[in-house]
Amino acid sequence: MSRFDHHFRMQEKDCIDFIKEKLPGFFSGNDLKCTEIGDGNINYVFRVSDSEKSLIVKHADAFFRDSTKPKSVDRSHLESEMLMIEKDLCPDHIPDIYYYDETMCAIVMQDIGDHENMRYALIEHEIFPEFAHSISSFLINTLIRTGIYGLPIEKKREYESRYTNHDMCEITDRLVFSEPYTNRLGSNVITEGNEEYVKEKLYEDDDLHYEVGLLKNAFQSKRQSLIHGDLHSGSIFVRKDSMKVLDPEFGIMGPAGYDVGNVLAHLIFAFYNSRYTDKNNAFEEWIKECIAKICDTFIEGSKELIEEINTDKMYSGKRFIDEYIGDIMSDSFGYAGTELIRRIVGSAKVRDLEVPDRIRAEREMIELAIKMIKNRKTMTGDSVISLMEGE
Repeated sequence: MSRFDHHFRMQEKDCIDFIKEKLPGFFSGNDLKCTEIGDGNINYVFRVSDSEKSLIVKHADAFFRDSTKPKSVDRSHLESEMLMIEKDLCPDHIPDIYYYDETMCAIVMQDIGDHENMRYALIEHEIFPEFAHSISSFLINTLIRTGIYGLPIEKKREYESRYTNHDMCEITDRLVFSEPYTNRLGSNVITEGNEEYVKEKLYEDDDLHYEVGLLKNAFQSKRQSLIHGDLHSGSIFVRKDSMKVLDPEFGIMGPAGYDVGNVLAHLIFAFYNSRYTDKNNAFEEWIKECIAKICDTFIEGSKELIEEINTDKMYSGKRFIDEYIGDIMSDSFGYAGTELIRRIVGSAKVRDLEVPDRIRAEREMIELAIKMIKNRKTMTGDSVISLMEGE
């Protein structure tokens, strides 16, 4: 009888034994090392290696690192399915998945240690010439192929029923669409000196609350595509010639624009990090080019893919397709705004915000975010860039 026949939170030694038992042929010898490398709050990530090769084990426990309230470990099963679906749709942009263990809620996958965490690379103002093309390809294929154009109706309904992810949706609802505008639970973390500004701009603006309420309702009710659900720069790993996407643990059937918006928001964070640190003009120009190229490529690439795969005449008219993609883009700009705001005033910060004149930087980004939310139906990539440039 195996000790891995029931779930428990693994430590490093347990993880070595787990790999020896579950993947006995992966390593040639028994002299394995294991290090816990996770820096998030939700799961545990281990690197297991010998002198020749390595792999990654992502392990879900019933308790988050900073919580005493149990959560469903089924999120791990959903994440493994998400990764395999995304791997099928975008084989170049997802690590290889070697094994999933339902009992231990552990995903065993390729070690992509030859890639950098994009958040840290962007803070160093590194430029990745292929990124806009790679992330656009990922967004087009995962979002369009898992919506009305890529899934038969019965399969789409199956996805809608299967990919609900209640615990993770509750977190998103609270941290993205509620607390930043109400601070009802007192969990917001406001930079000293910005308290009154946040109160006026976020807590007391009824028009903003109306618009965010619409976006919140769309997130809860729009089952448009199978979305990653947390597609920030810390979930993307890059090399100059490659990109890998990880961690779809917040994945649900939801509004496609949520993923696009998260990508845009974290490029905007990188832009302002440069503006308020070393003012790297080449880097800032590249960020603006990325934003424009992602928006344009997503629109045109989605239309091309729809033309290629669509089999439903009722969805084939130009007006219908234009409105379908336009709806995704307006959602994208709105959700980019909510992502900016929740990272600035909420408890889940990003290191991009650690700049000398943080008060001024945050205010500029909040102003930008509010404009993106309120004017999302008429926004374009170019208009976002104009706002970033202060026009």
